[in-house]
Amino acid sequence: MSGIEAGYIGNAAGVLDTTKFELENLARSQANFIVTKSMTIEPRKGNPEPRLKTWGFSSTNSNGLANLGVDAYCVIIPEIESKYDTIVVPSISTSDNVELSVIDQYKLMVSKLEAIGVKRIQFNTSCPNLPGKPMIGNSPETLDDMFKEARPSNIPFSVKVQPYNTDPILFKQVVETMLKYKPAEIVAINSIPLSMFIDTSTMRKTLRPNNGWGGYGGAGILPIATGEVNRWYREIQRRELPTKVIGCGGVYDLDSALQHHMAGAYALEIGTWFLQEGTGVFAQLKRARDAWLADRGYDISDIIGIAERNPEVSEIVT
Repeated sequence: MSGIEAGYIGNAAGVLDTTKFELENLARSQANFIVTKSMTIEPRKGNPEPRLKTWGFSSTNSNGLANLGVDAYCVIIPEIESKYDTIVVPSISTSDNVELSVIDQYKLMVSKLEAIGVKRIQFNTSCPNLPGKPMIGNSPETLDDMFKEARPSNIPFSVKVQPYNTDPILFKQVVETMLKYKPAEIVAINSIPLSMFIDTSTMRKTLRPNNGWGGYGGAGILPIATGEVNRWYREIQRRELPTKVIGCGGVYDLDSALQHHMAGAYALEIGTWFLQEGTGVFAQLKRARDAWLADRGYDISDIIGIAERNPEVSEIVT
């Protein structure tokens, strides 16, 4: 297995994918590919507990990039790929506990991961919950320097992006910066930053770090996620680039998955739904989607971006 194909389903980075045990649990599932916890140069304990709150098909977290460090994953990834027929995609991010610059951190991790023969690398430019640390994705200049100097030379790479729905000018700048380096995939989107859940029975915030603010994921972000998928899809199509969009955010059943595909998502990553219901969600979604496609005589490629090819707006019957 060497690439991410149309209709593939994997986990979202940061969800039950930190330890070797968790990664092997994913490898034994019907996920088509595995994304690791976003790793940093050195191991990180992450933010203090409690740092995760789930409810319904929703979650908010302020994990603070808790991970084993790149050297540990350079041992774990080859072991899993040699034992299981899967793709392990290392997600990489930067840390505030090392002296190297952002770009030098990415360069070092990319070199270490290339040396062990990974099949692709996912750049996390959009971690929403490191207190006092700006998201790299907010700076087109930093992104340009990063991809110019740190992108892998011999393997495909993807980029996990934040939502840019509140800043269309920044979105255009980021699009121009990222797409000129021809990433294999844009993963849209990371969780919504600076969100909060309050327990009304105790009248208290539910997350300890970062003033109680965390990244919001799950069902509630679906319209934002599909909007971002569609914006990236349109920009990529307009440029006639081979880059694909991986939809991430708000996938919790068949309908939400189909919305992502119809907006332009080539593949999917599942976060909160997997967090709450376990690895069975991958097989469950595949069965449901395969049946839906078969009933209509469609192939998965027929529905990717179909909303862009349908000129009329749907009339919603209530």
